[in-house]
Amino acid sequence: PGLNLQVASICCQLIMEWYDHFDTGQTLEDQRERACLLYELIGATHLCNDYLYKVVAGVPSGSPITVVLNSLVNIFYIFAAWDMLSADWPLDLKPFSNFSSNVELFTYGDDFIFSVSDTYK
Repeated sequence: PGLNLQVASICCQLIMEWYDHFDTGQTLEDQRERACLLYELIGATHLCNDYLYKVVAGVPSGSPITVVLNSLVNIFYIFAAWDMLSADWPLDLKPFSNFSSNVELFTYGDDFIFSVSDTYK
């Protein structure tokens, strides 16, 4: 799937919360700058000659955070699929705690590979 702006926005919020938790020396200005940079990446406005347009999907290649953000989006997509697929399963098979012991997931940017144990095939 393509990069969904709403999912990317949620992932940006997760990144900001990570900084809130681990960067105890940050200032309010740091938080605002980080938010502006992240949200500009996922909804950049461009000017080409006399044409002004806004990108509503995708992250520009070459950005230092592209791999991290795209990886988080992929993980979000896989978790959403797991939740939808498990909707009718017995409760003992459904919890996300079973995900980590039955699914092997590797992501790098917009690429991912995963395998699922025989229990869930």
